[in-house]
Amino acid sequence: MSQSVEAKLHELRRKTNRQLTSLISNKLDRGLASVRVTEGEHCRYAERAFLEASAWMALLRGTTKLERRSLEFKLAQLRAALERTRASRVRAQAAC
Repeated sequence: MSQSVEAKLHELRRKTNRQLTSLISNKLDRGLASVRVTEGEHCRYAERAFLEASAWMALLRGTTKLERRSLEFKLAQLRAALERTRASRVRAQAAC
């Protein structure tokens, strides 16, 4: 493979990684926002956002440590928010 073709492929991969990083970050931001706003349907969206972002994280290659840590931090925040929401639902059901 010629160097110019390889260089183009590497640039395409870098661009794809940047876009995937942005997609994951946006998905996590929306998930966090929806879990903070209300329960019910929004919580289901946040759960889907968590699952999708988790799966997409496995596809990331070539991101910086800072980018990856930032995404992992948001993922952990969303996981914790979902766990709190689930726990409060369980307590509310037990009180009824």
